[in-house]
Amino acid sequence: MNLFIKKKKDKKQKKAPKHIRLMRLGLWKLAKRFRLRERIGKANQWCEQHKGRTASFTMGALLISLVAGVLTCLLEGDEEHEPRFDSIAIVSPMFNGMRRIQENKDYQVSQVEKMTMRGKEIKHELDSLVNIPLKTHDDSVQIVIKYKQLEMIVRNLENNNNK
Repeated sequence: MNLFIKKKKDKKQKKAPKHIRLMRLGLWKLAKRFRLRERIGKANQWCEQHKGRTASFTMGALLISLVAGVLTCLLEGDEEHEPRFDSIAIVSPMFNGMRRIQENKDYQVSQVEKMTMRGKEIKHELDSLVNIPLKTHDDSVQIVIKYKQLEMIVRNLENNNNK
């Protein structure tokens, strides 16, 4: 089993493009210069010790941004802005298509139910014909016809179940 064996990495791994490598290097230098890792660690320690203050600062910042958003919307202008529906697609054809699909599904279900009921009727008729002690030629022909009909119905129902 090779599941637990570590595969050796290719020595010729593809390098990232030059601009990505330069950006990573620049960000690493900035993080090193401003000691971001240590500052983030200290901030996390402070947050762990002062959970209530952290929650209140967060909620306060969110509340301030909400109030600022509401004020900018209210003070933006006195003219009435009509909503723009240019970018919204017309959805009525989609809903008509969905309705049509649902109607077709309902029709198919009703056809399957009718076919099932017809199959039960044919089976009952077939059983009654088979149970006749003295059969005429017409009875035998009816048995064969009804048996073929029943086979077709069963085949159709199996095809509908497999879909």
